[in-house]
Amino acid sequence: MRPRPNISSPEIHQGVTALGDQSVSKQLASQRERNSTIRDRAARSAAAARLAGAAIGANVPLTIVPHQRRPIVPLPDEVRDTFLTRLVGRIHATFVANVSVPDDAPDELLAAPHVAAIMMHGCTLCRGTCCTRGGDHAFLGVDSLARVRRDAPALSEDELHATYVSHVPSHHVEHSCVYHGEAGCTLPRAFRSNTCNRYLCGGLTQLARALRDSGSTVAVIGMSDNQDLLDLALVSETTTTPLDFRLNEHETLAERHE
Repeated sequence: MRPRPNISSPEIHQGVTALGDQSVSKQLASQRERNSTIRDRAARSAAAARLAGAAIGANVPLTIVPHQRRPIVPLPDEVRDTFLTRLVGRIHATFVANVSVPDDAPDELLAAPHVAAIMMHGCTLCRGTCCTRGGDHAFLGVDSLARVRRDAPALSEDELHATYVSHVPSHHVEHSCVYHGEAGCTLPRAFRSNTCNRYLCGGLTQLARALRDSGSTVAVIGMSDNQDLLDLALVSETTTTPLDFRLNEHETLAERHE
């Protein structure tokens, strides 16, 4: 009888690890290639729109943001109950413990009103991809709740809890944050977590820097599902204007309208 192989052999584990690393590397390389293709398609489409008369200057920055398309479904009772049960303890902790709240440091990237407004439009176009990680916690830790208490000192423990309960929707984006409703976050901004109020995805962070450095007051924002360019828009402080984009790399904007 042949001896059974030693499946715990270090050589076998090293081989499996190497294969796993190679697989991850290939996936990352493939995604980088797709991202480059998506951005190139958006840039060509913006250039075609400029030639067709769109008000897109040569210095107008472009970025790509994700775009989630999950359906709106009833909020599961177990998700709602888990969230509210945890919330009771976290709110109580802010009333019985001396939780320090650091001063709110202004974000220099968002100092210009038009930049902050364009970031908000970018989040709207994305439809809350980052929110899908909020699950049954909504990023609401003790630090965030302590900040809310600091800014709304008149609210009692029960009143603060009731405020959060009142904003839980009956329906939300499937497998997303409890507060991720059809029109966005159902919580008033003052009651959202520190993470939610401060976070900018990589695409919007790059765009904020580009707007600051270029002095442009408009931007082109493309929306992607990590596979293809889904939509394109010219965004200013007050408006979001859809832009036509090519169906394939050989089609021009003029040809699409023929």
